[in-house]
Amino acid sequence: MSPHSPSLGARPRHARSGRIPLTLSLVAFTVAVAGTGGGCVSDSGADSEKPTVTVAMVAQLEAQRGADGDFDDAVLSPSPAVRARTALALARLERLDTASHILQLLKDPDAAVRRQAAFAAGQLDLALTAGLGVHDALRSRVATALVTLLSNETDPETRLATIRALGRLGGAGATVALLGVAGGQAESEAVTALFALGVAEARRPDTLVANPQLAPLSQLVLKRLQTASPDLRTAAAYAAFRLKIPLDDLPPATIAALPDQAQIFVARALGETGTTAAGTLAATLLKVENWGARVETLRVLGKRPELAVDDVFPALKAAAVAVAKPGEAFVVKEACLTLAQVGAPSVSLPIIEQALVAIPDGNTFMDARCTCAGTVVGLGGPAGTLGHCVAKGSEAQQSLLIVDGIRNSRLSSLERVARLTPMLTAAIPAVRMEAASALCGDEAPTGLDVVATHMVQENDPGVLEAMAACFDGGVGQGILRDNTIARAVDRLVADSAGKVDPQRSEPLRILASLAATRPPSPTLDAVLAQLRQSPDGRVRDAANGVRHGEREPGPRAVVMDEPSIATLPLAAVLHTSRGEITIAFEREIAPRTVENFLELTQQGVLNGTPFHRVIGDFVAQGGDPRGDGTGGPGYFIPCENNDASFTRGAIGMATSGKDTGGSQFFLTHSHQPHLDGRYTLFARVTKGLDVMDMLQRDDRLLNVEVATALRPSAQP
Repeated sequence: MSPHSPSLGARPRHARSGRIPLTLSLVAFTVAVAGTGGGCVSDSGADSEKPTVTVAMVAQLEAQRGADGDFDDAVLSPSPAVRARTALALARLERLDTASHILQLLKDPDAAVRRQAAFAAGQLDLALTAGLGVHDALRSRVATALVTLLSNETDPETRLATIRALGRLGGAGATVALLGVAGGQAESEAVTALFALGVAEARRPDTLVANPQLAPLSQLVLKRLQTASPDLRTAAAYAAFRLKIPLDDLPPATIAALPDQAQIFVARALGETGTTAAGTLAATLLKVENWGARVETLRVLGKRPELAVDDVFPALKAAAVAVAKPGEAFVVKEACLTLAQVGAPSVSLPIIEQALVAIPDGNTFMDARCTCAGTVVGLGGPAGTLGHCVAKGSEAQQSLLIVDGIRNSRLSSLERVARLTPMLTAAIPAVRMEAASALCGDEAPTGLDVVATHMVQENDPGVLEAMAACFDGGVGQGILRDNTIARAVDRLVADSAGKVDPQRSEPLRILASLAATRPPSPTLDAVLAQLRQSPDGRVRDAANGVRHGEREPGPRAVVMDEPSIATLPLAAVLHTSRGEITIAFEREIAPRTVENFLELTQQGVLNGTPFHRVIGDFVAQGGDPRGDGTGGPGYFIPCENNDASFTRGAIGMATSGKDTGGSQFFLTHSHQPHLDGRYTLFARVTKGLDVMDMLQRDDRLLNVEVATALRPSAQP
């Protein structure tokens, strides 16, 4: 997901001005909730000094990101509900110090507790560093416990949760167990196991594809792809995509008959395998009704110039004529981008120009229309084509579309740098941000040097974040100077005024990471000394080189009381510039996130915000008051990651790391298993999927209408 750094707005009502210290006794907390049904204290003997642990108490410790020892009594509670809630809380901590409690809860006599403990075990993957001896040993130990649980478990839902956890955690033992389940007779378990194998490879690329024990999986996947079960075919297609299984033997007729989601996964698989039949399979997929599969196929063709692109021409013509139908604008855009990268310009150019004629003029389909116009210019067509298009938009839209046109043109690295460099001084921060990202995308030394030079004088935290991200992960390490890092840190720290400023949190974290991973110098030593005193725990951890799973206990976001589920509405209607989208809240699994969304709605924070990031067949992301992907309400909320799946229409909180949610959210166009457990899923679309598919970049969320009951759930 695109990272963001929330800013602006007021502190939420549900966030208290202070927090209950982690050392506060449970007795004091029980007194605070007495009389509200939150818990009781025995009045006899020694028990009078020790409170009964309640679900509410565990939920509060979770929000405080308490230490492992704070949960000792909760793990031993006689109440299965408390123990289950404890397992969920430990899952959301994503810290290695919780492993012993999680292993203990995997042996719990209650199935619901074991189910949540299995989820928690899988979440430990997010705290483990691959290749680190002690971490690898713990991964193996937890995976063994999950395999043991699976071999003895009889509760169906707990078995499925355990299978999902094995995929997230991974490891040799987990892989063998999943392979056995994937070939079994229980359909729901086989489906879950095939998805889990795909997730395992997504989380740890190139670890399973070379495993000789998975050799039988290719035959199994091909067999499952041709079974009668839609669910099995879809899961097998995902496994084929992630595990790079060639699909040469899959008949085109079989592809055409696959469920929509399976077609999407097969289309993605064509870009991951060296299958010799990719051209034939792509031609088949470009003719299906499923717009998501066509979008994914076009992306593959754009990256594989050795494949014939003749089939792109009729696909573009058909989509341009039908651009008003849900999803077709994405097909138009991707077809033009594909032709901008591959094929003879003399042949592609007239086809794109014909498509432009078919797309209605004006702002309705500006993103698709201007993308195609930019490719016309990039392929040597009339320079005025893009100018006519962008003139229909606002100043910001015009500039951003020009950046896109440059990014997508067939230009040399030097030509791209020459055209983008002036955009780094544009008055609009979003334009500077996109120009920097476009220059970084090439990873060319000349472009990175330009970004580093402009970084010295950049004051906007969102733009600084984009610029610093260019050098994160080792790219251009020799280009970025220590003094540039120091000057950027000084400006951000000064503007933060000694407080945690969500707008500046992410750029400071990136800069701290850059400083900590570069060769020592007096300049960087001073920077790190300064950042190790930051009030922001994320920045301190980065400056100290603390691994994610080894960070200290304590909150990284506002400590929120968990609301009563009964007080939260069931649904809401998103009124967008494209129409209405009805959503149902997942109150049981993400009550704090739902309440935060509702309070932002009541305050009008979301009104008029754009869908600033829309990627066909992936997500439509909005909710940023700043409008460029780096804004928010001025505070962070804790993540409520859960075991629900990001299927089509799922709505999640956008973050730039753990506990950095605020107001930005995303709607998923199609199933995205790799997001499961990583983001808070807090609602689902129940009506208006067609409207969701129509959303384009810069469309608006006009307002949100809270509903007291669910509207009809009939899908378009």
